[in-house]
Amino acid sequence: MEFLHQPGMDALAAAAIRPISEYVPQNLANTAWAVSSLTFLHEPLLEALSAQALTRLTEFDGQNLQNTAWSFAKLQFVDLPLLDAIALESLPKMA
Repeated sequence: MEFLHQPGMDALAAAAIRPISEYVPQNLANTAWAVSSLTFLHEPLLEALSAQALTRLTEFDGQNLQNTAWSFAKLQFVDLPLLDAIALESLPKMA
């Protein structure tokens, strides 16, 4: 069982949200992967990641799409618009 210092994790998440509009696709995917690897469900951070990803999804490569989808699934954070958009964006990249 892992121990996460909740106040510290909340502070890190808040700090990650502030510059999120400046993140490139890999930053978005890596941030989602990092919090999911820690099983840290921070809804405001995930909502901010999703909102920003939706505006930049056409810039994501296959790995970024996969990592983002996996991260949201691992945390069981359902964001249907994001998942639908990832599915649509993935199809041409698989051909």
